[in-house]
Amino acid sequence: MARTEAPLPQRIVIVGTTGAGKSHLARRIGARLGYPIVELDELHWLPGWRKRPEREFHDAVTRATEGPAWIVVGNYRATWPLTWPRAELVVWLDGGFLPLFSRLLRRSFRRAWTGAVVCNGNVETWRHLVGRDSILVWFIRTFAANRRRYGAILRDPGPWRGPRFVRLRSDREVEALLDGLTRRSAA
Repeated sequence: MARTEAPLPQRIVIVGTTGAGKSHLARRIGARLGYPIVELDELHWLPGWRKRPEREFHDAVTRATEGPAWIVVGNYRATWPLTWPRAELVVWLDGGFLPLFSRLLRRSFRRAWTGAVVCNGNVETWRHLVGRDSILVWFIRTFAANRRRYGAILRDPGPWRGPRFVRLRSDREVEALLDGLTRRSAA
């Protein structure tokens, strides 16, 4: 008897600590499958790094995920009840501390140097690298907590039993996921 694969997921959530490569993976999946990407940072942060009011943020997430297919990118737990019950696949990018910190440091340095826009006209500045609100400090503060949180969900999904949950620990595993999605979309 031939083994049948599960249908291609149409609603995907990508999570992982800051700098894990969530947006990069979403762009790659989106390009291969033609799905729109919902960057939670774009919906959460207003110009001037001001937070969007919570109700408006939730409404924006709900509107952005009304379609039949999407890729949601980000760790905002407040959005889980809005997206995870409808998601078919949750991808957890779980790289090691030192490789991810190194990647984040290079990315943040490059953004501060070039003034590249991060979201909604916001840019990372040198202050964002070394100040109290440093993205690097945020990484250090949240890395272990994110690993515990997503590890616990992997062991016991609790209310999040609907979507398939995949943990990717290496570039090789990321490439295998992409290859699998591409093969299945071509079938």
